[in-house]
Amino acid sequence: MEVRQDFPQEEVPLDYSIMRFDVTGLHGGHSGIDIHLGRGNAIKLLAEALRDLSAHTDIRLIELNGGTARNAIPREAFAVCALPAAVAANINEWLQHRLEAWRRRFAEEDSNVLLACKIKELPQAKAISQQDRNRLLTYLDIAANGVARMSDDFAGVVDTSDNLGVASLAQGVFRATFKVRSLLDARGGALADKLIAHAASFDLRAWKDGAYPGWSPNPSSHLLALCQKVYTAQFGHPASIQVIHAGLECGLLAASHPQLDMISFGPDICGAHAPGERVEIESVAHCWLLLQAVLQTLAEDE
Repeated sequence: MEVRQDFPQEEVPLDYSIMRFDVTGLHGGHSGIDIHLGRGNAIKLLAEALRDLSAHTDIRLIELNGGTARNAIPREAFAVCALPAAVAANINEWLQHRLEAWRRRFAEEDSNVLLACKIKELPQAKAISQQDRNRLLTYLDIAANGVARMSDDFAGVVDTSDNLGVASLAQGVFRATFKVRSLLDARGGALADKLIAHAASFDLRAWKDGAYPGWSPNPSSHLLALCQKVYTAQFGHPASIQVIHAGLECGLLAASHPQLDMISFGPDICGAHAPGERVEIESVAHCWLLLQAVLQTLAEDE
């Protein structure tokens, strides 16, 4: 889902200091597989912090940027703001209070979260209006993000979720991208409709874009049963069958070829969609052996 809006800009008061606020140190991760872990979303934390600060003093929002992709939980976000010079000079106490609150809140999931700010030289700065600042920060702060529904059929599996993956404000142009996932297209579509309606309530333009079809698990799949049999014969123990909350190419194929019987298997990946993402080399070899054995069995059955 995409959100867009153009905001008029106005000159920043001359007696204001320009400061850059940075939220960093978060784990991030895969917006499907990791969405239930309760990790911090840097965009939403930044909006929360600036919204809190704006309740105590006037701030003028000049720029905002966070996230790298719609399917990754944002690890970092920054904003450039103008504050009264006296407030900017004494902001450390507020920073420390906000950071301590976050570290208590994310003690298990994201205890390394950081919030910092520094003076930034920016001649002839322009910001959106105070009214638009309130509207935008409130929207980002309270927009739905995370697990919307757990599966009724598969214990511990997320059924439907959304991730605010990317947001930016530059020269008055605001953009945001959400990734909606669901095992069922109807539920994903319903969540996207709610996100669009929520954006509209803040007078922001929003629409569906880049939808990824769901792929409903089929426990009665003939191909699944065959692969389980081949796996046991190949490696001497049963395969681990899992339903995961992630976009798979099978969903795209099933949308155009619903008669196909499909499974998905792959190597063990750690830290997907975040720095340090890695794959276990031995598991790649296992997948290659399994693929060869399955194809051989299918050929013999023919």
